[in-house]
Amino acid sequence: MPLTPGLHTHIQTLINFFNRNNVDLFSINDILNCNNPNDNFFKIYINYPNSGVITHKPICPDRPNLVAGYGDATNNGFWIGMFSKAQINNTFGSIQNFVNQIGNLLQLNNNSLCQRCRV
Repeated sequence: MPLTPGLHTHIQTLINFFNRNNVDLFSINDILNCNNPNDNFFKIYINYPNSGVITHKPICPDRPNLVAGYGDATNNGFWIGMFSKAQINNTFGSIQNFVNQIGNLLQLNNNSLCQRCRV
């Protein structure tokens, strides 16, 4: 997916949202150095055809690729990155609330947690 003006605007909107709420993105090193990455982290995908924000554990049967970030954009959408479950729950009350707020920012309605990996 090329970095179109629309995609660039979405990314800048998300970065501003994360900065306002002191939300950290985590790297592959953070994930690999963690004893239980699937219990401590999750990743978010913006899915354009279905107009939604979807969360997955780092290792998920639906989306098994561990590395997630802006560089993984496809024609269907793009990965935002990895987040700490504890940080998001402390800041937003729940992962679903966090996902819904991101969806609202981007005017997306089908915002959900992956049912297969049970984020």
